Amino acid sequence: MNDKVSPAQIEAMDKWGVQQEGSNDYLKTIKQPTLVVNGSKDVNIPTVNSFIMQQNMPYAQLIIYPDSNHGAHHMYPELFVRHVSDFLSE
Repeated sequence: MNDKVSPAQIEAMDKWGVQQEGSNDYLKTIKQPTLVVNGSKDVNIPTVNSFIMQQNMPYAQLIIYPDSNHGAHHMYPELFVRHVSDFLSE
């Protein structure tokens, strides 16, 4: 890793989740069925961002796992696999 990677990563992380002008309009152009998964207590990617994504993507489905953080799919592995399998089979 060189000395440019770490500052670039920190800058990208600072911008993540910040509402950008036109970002919801961009989400509306995504026509691919999308499964949005998050934990109800995620602080890395706030849960409200998942709601915003689902509301602005025409073919998005949202699953929020209760009492879980950023690794919700690790806390509910069997349920997550079942949800993904169901989503992919549709």
